[in-house]
Amino acid sequence: KYQNMKGARLFKSLSLVKKLPTRASAAGVHSGNSRTFWMKVSRNDKFAKSTTSQLFGNLQSRRFGSLNPQEFVQSFQLDMNNEDFNSALEKANEFIKSNSQDPNGHVFKGIVLTRLEKYSEALASLKDGREISPEFPNINMLIVQLTFALNLHEEAVDAFERWSHMEPTNTKPLLGLISLLWDMREYEEQLRFCDRYLELDSSNPDVYLAKAKTLIILKSPQEALKAAESGLELQENSSDLHQTRSLALFSLEAYEKVIELSNAYLERDANTVWCWRHKADALLRVGRDDEVNECIQKIAELDPGSEVAEVAKAAKLAEEGSLEEALSYYDEILTKNPEA
Repeated sequence: KYQNMKGARLFKSLSLVKKLPTRASAAGVHSGNSRTFWMKVSRNDKFAKSTTSQLFGNLQSRRFGSLNPQEFVQSFQLDMNNEDFNSALEKANEFIKSNSQDPNGHVFKGIVLTRLEKYSEALASLKDGREISPEFPNINMLIVQLTFALNLHEEAVDAFERWSHMEPTNTKPLLGLISLLWDMREYEEQLRFCDRYLELDSSNPDVYLAKAKTLIILKSPQEALKAAESGLELQENSSDLHQTRSLALFSLEAYEKVIELSNAYLERDANTVWCWRHKADALLRVGRDDEVNECIQKIAELDPGSEVAEVAKAAKLAEEGSLEEALSYYDEILTKNPEA
């Protein structure tokens, strides 16, 4: 009863993600980078309760000096809530001293060191716990959070894979791997984990999006189109999935289809810049140049700082007869981007 009532609150109060440093990252599969995505997963209430239940599940058999298990957890939690981390660290070290072959103590110590912003030491403590008990529940999840924050990608992949091996039907470590491997540009490995995830759960549109983007990079547009359409069946209003489908169709040189789908999407949302861009590009590819101007004007209106907007300004100057000024404008654009 004590575990059920207190456990989840304790885990939330000790959660590693509260004090992790931020880091820059390449664009992730989901909105935000992979660390941001993973923090959302790790804060899930059910996940926290499950972790806590296993973490404190057998404390009745442990020794805590003069304290019984309930008193120890209450005292440790009080220190953490009061941010008396030095006292909490002493308790964790006492636990380790009294229970040298118990990974729990190293987990307690890792949590405290994280709050003290001693991230490398925290990671070392968690690894010590894993060394004692490689199968200890959720220790790899905690290691994942630290390796993410410290930008130790290879170690994060290792921790995710260990966790996934221990819980082969749990999709959470697979989501983490998909996102992390995208950041690492390990596209073939990422695709393998997308497929493994979808074997367990075929109802997540984000994974179809990840798979479609990866397949485009790997130059498999037909498969990418199929993945994007599967995602759209689950989340028909996803702008990212519509955009990725359009990119796959471009790779397949299906320009008329891009125009058709762009028109349909713009009927619902006429302020989507990427859709006007795709439509303009497709119109140029099929020789319908006279219809491109509307797209250019709309892009210039919606994204006034873009290259397309600059080109539109130069074109307007030329139409008004200011040819020298227009040429100067075009030269500026080409200086910034010779491929414009």
